[in-house]
Amino acid sequence: MHYWKRFLTLTGIATVLFWAGFRGSAAQSYFPPLPDQDVLEKVIKDAGVPTHVPLNVPDPVSNQFLAMAIALNPNLSKGAKLTPDKIFDLPKAAYYVSLDNGLRRIDIPMLNSADTVLGPTLQTPDDNLPGQIIGAVFEPDKGPMLLVITWKDKSKKPGDIRFYTYSDGKLQYTTPYKLIFRKLKGNKSGKVAPGDQGVAIASRETCFSVGLDQVCYAPDKHTPDDTARSTINAAMQELTKAYSFKVNFDLDGALPDVAGSDWRAQCADRLKQAATLSAMTNIPECSATMVFTAASQIQAGQAIALIHLSQDIDLHAYGLTGTLVGKVSAGNYLAFDATPNVSEPGEASLLFLVNADGKNHFLIPSQVIEGFGDSDDKDSSSRRGQAAIKDASAGFHDF
Repeated sequence: MHYWKRFLTLTGIATVLFWAGFRGSAAQSYFPPLPDQDVLEKVIKDAGVPTHVPLNVPDPVSNQFLAMAIALNPNLSKGAKLTPDKIFDLPKAAYYVSLDNGLRRIDIPMLNSADTVLGPTLQTPDDNLPGQIIGAVFEPDKGPMLLVITWKDKSKKPGDIRFYTYSDGKLQYTTPYKLIFRKLKGNKSGKVAPGDQGVAIASRETCFSVGLDQVCYAPDKHTPDDTARSTINAAMQELTKAYSFKVNFDLDGALPDVAGSDWRAQCADRLKQAATLSAMTNIPECSATMVFTAASQIQAGQAIALIHLSQDIDLHAYGLTGTLVGKVSAGNYLAFDATPNVSEPGEASLLFLVNADGKNHFLIPSQVIEGFGDSDDKDSSSRRGQAAIKDASAGFHDF
């Protein structure tokens, strides 16, 4: 069976979902009926695939990334004058913004990673091992870091993933995370679909796509975001009072994000103005407006994603008659797939958001993606449908 993931960019929200209406208990409401096929087709034709508002990578961060990349691989400096956007895919940066402490992390893929082959491109400066830069990470308490995978034996997979940073004026590295490999199937042309390019931040791991390969780093022990977990649990309790459903949700995998084109534009503007690293933290305009998670296990006819919106957000959203409303109201939602027969990565599809208030429901344009590829690691393979922040969007469950 092919496993694909649905993707809804977060000019607002991103998710993968299944829909089938079913009856609630006597004390609970029916799910609203899915609109007729002609309405769904009209919305897909009108909306196409979703777009997102990228958040800016401040110059103080991107310039340090560039300096570190040249120090690790001097060949990069040959030829035309380099700027960060000629090395890093800045618009595809993914941001983790916690509900408690604001910006916690930025992960940035390399430019043209969709057409890049996984393989050594440099020699590490400290021990002369073959290596390859796969991306960059910024954390306020650690500063800018470059991610480098290294090979001890070129005939095998890379042996570790290193986080390089400057210490006392020298490049030094740590290996705080384990390395996980995944493999995407690609679209019908055998290429990585646009929505699968770049980086995906999940609660348990972060994955960079290099061609059809995914290189992921993960802690040895998962530490959930407790505030996101409690927020999504409260949303689930409210939805349980409104509807009858049997699916369990991955509360430990809950993630916060800046959702809505209006909120993202404000955040991007403030990040662009940030002149120092300290100015990037605790920006009110970059506060999370959404918490979301995926179902732990897919069940036929049940929701596969759960979303909490703390604010109204601007989004290319439609009412159930197919009329563009342009906004999704604050609330708690179960998310379903309105077009389950659409399965090719990159294809336009629709999601159906069912509100706990029983009234304000929405159709959301989406795009099919794989999200997370296959892995030889059993635990990792079982998490292919986990929630993730990606390109200002989130991947939910695969099916």
